[in-house]
Amino acid sequence: MRKALSVLCALLLLALPLGSLAECAHIWRDGAVLTEGTCVTQGERQIVCTKCGAQGTRTYYGPHCYTTWWDITPATCTSKGLRHYVCRNCDYEKTQETSMLPHNYGAWTTLVPASMYSLGLRGHTCQDCGAYEEAEYCADDALYQGVDNRDAVRDMQQKLKRLGLYQGSTDGGFGPLTEKAVRAFQQKHGLPDTGIADPETLDQLEAAWCEVKGYDQPTPKATYPAHCTLDTLEDGTQQLRLCREHAQLTAKAWGLSDEETYSLWLEEWNRLYAQCVDGTAEDQRAAVAEARDWALLLIKSQRVVWRAKYDRQDAEVEARMARLIVDKCVELCRQMGSQQ
Repeated sequence: MRKALSVLCALLLLALPLGSLAECAHIWRDGAVLTEGTCVTQGERQIVCTKCGAQGTRTYYGPHCYTTWWDITPATCTSKGLRHYVCRNCDYEKTQETSMLPHNYGAWTTLVPASMYSLGLRGHTCQDCGAYEEAEYCADDALYQGVDNRDAVRDMQQKLKRLGLYQGSTDGGFGPLTEKAVRAFQQKHGLPDTGIADPETLDQLEAAWCEVKGYDQPTPKATYPAHCTLDTLEDGTQQLRLCREHAQLTAKAWGLSDEETYSLWLEEWNRLYAQCVDGTAEDQRAAVAEARDWALLLIKSQRVVWRAKYDRQDAEVEARMARLIVDKCVELCRQMGSQQ
């Protein structure tokens, strides 16, 4: 038995060097190009084994070089095109489809202007095929999901993370996690939880961050016009800038019901008209007061119209009445500003 074990061990020892000298089943990967190849001339490139590091060379042919082409059917924004190619080295020819062109949209037309607390809606038309597209958009100085302002978003994410409201990566990308953190911050500080980081939200965030860090309170950057204004941006869209009073009133009404919002803004509407009366010459005050009464009658009559149109669906009617009185107040405020 002992002799058999000795023979077996000897055989194993003899097998080891043979195994180490066994040929590697090379797995080659391409390395550097030694001689450039074309579609008609061979090139040479280095190859390296990924297992043992052995090196070698292989020949190859390069791709066709299509530098000459012409359109058979030009592509448009509604259909693909057809293009004919000829290789400059070997005159090989092929015909291939080309991708559709992007739409040639004209300037945006504002359907609903964006404000600091709400998305706007805009549309534009392709000047070549007439295709129409609508899209939501935010105020020019706001941060929102998908915005292309990575430095500002990254700074905001870092502050939200320091306040314990954001758990994601501070990569400057405004995604769902960032929007959730913005909403949480807005709810905590009594702001409309829109998920849009408007200037007021960013001011509050800066103040909260400075308080945690022990820094002096910063100067607010959000500015408000004396009266509500409708500004036209460079891309042709419009942005509604609320005066300070109406911005605060919007924030106050955010958590109220539609009926409560209507009552709140109706008081503001009466206050604005009282200012109009006080600022009018004595002989014209009666006319202004009469215009106020007629305007109020039209607002109230709209409720009757909508109750009939929407089959007395009170929720729909009250929501529309709330939006109507807000629009009337903003419009009146804009008119007062334009007359000064």
